[in-house]
Amino acid sequence: KATVPLPPLVETGDYSTLRVPWVAPAVSDEQISEALEETQKQSAVWEPMERPAQMGDQVTMNLLGTIDGETLLDQQDGPFVLSEEPMPIPGFGEALVGLSTGDTREFDLTFPEDYLSEAMAGKECHFTVTAKETKEQKLPELDDEFAKGVGEGFDTLDALKDKVREQLQEQLEHEDQHQYEDLVLNELAVIGSVELPSIIVERAIDHHLEEIQETIGRRLGRPITLEEYIEVTKKSEEELREETRETVEDQLRRSYLITEVADAEGIEASDDDINAEIETMVETSGEQGDQVRQLFMNQENRDSVARSIRSRHTVEHLVGIAKTAELASNPKAAAKPKA
Repeated sequence: KATVPLPPLVETGDYSTLRVPWVAPAVSDEQISEALEETQKQSAVWEPMERPAQMGDQVTMNLLGTIDGETLLDQQDGPFVLSEEPMPIPGFGEALVGLSTGDTREFDLTFPEDYLSEAMAGKECHFTVTAKETKEQKLPELDDEFAKGVGEGFDTLDALKDKVREQLQEQLEHEDQHQYEDLVLNELAVIGSVELPSIIVERAIDHHLEEIQETIGRRLGRPITLEEYIEVTKKSEEELREETRETVEDQLRRSYLITEVADAEGIEASDDDINAEIETMVETSGEQGDQVRQLFMNQENRDSVARSIRSRHTVEHLVGIAKTAELASNPKAAAKPKA
């Protein structure tokens, strides 16, 4: 006896009716100004000051933190830039506002309940801070001279602004593409339907949790077990599975719908497509390039690349439908119909 999952029942619906409003992204003057300010900060210098510290200033301090009389933080001559960021604890930056060189200030703050360190989570900490030095950030003038020192150098500030606008536009278009694809696939899921056998969903959840464990393991430099992952998250295995269930089911529905549309449209990846994709991976792998090329001599790995390309071309085809008033006449030119 064997239990095997039945193929999901997939109905794409009339995806030729896909319509998702789209507006071409455009860079604003405000975004350019913000980008230039960030470039300014990269060239800024810190200068000692006599006034009390404000948000954005730097304080070099001796820091002592105690919880229930036990010292858990002890840092000497540590620089800290005052901000509203919750590091090392929410409210810490705000508590240092008004501090001058030579001042000592004591205050209490409570660590969040979900703080990474169990010894500190939810506990009130008594801080003692002594300001050794306070500095303010001096930004260079935004002028032609500044532009000449940025990157490879620009003749004028206007030339620098043009380059910034170009880079931001590329970034916006890249982000917009992914966001719009998500909207189109969401709409496809509304038009179509997929009945997912529970065994397929459960296996996909298993795989998703394994991927998370592998990611954490790479950061730690060693594999971690599911039990260790459960201990870190302070959640039961069932809670973890339920948290990821909706995401996994959405991913599965998208995948099956895309495959069904690809079959209906006869979208395939040619050998040229596959070889070009592999060569791109080889080129970006540096010294590991030969190993990557050898890896894709395996037919199973080439098939994986083909599926990825086929899926991408199908999404591009659906985007073409959603953006226009008429059905896109052909898939991406690189996609070839089945023989």
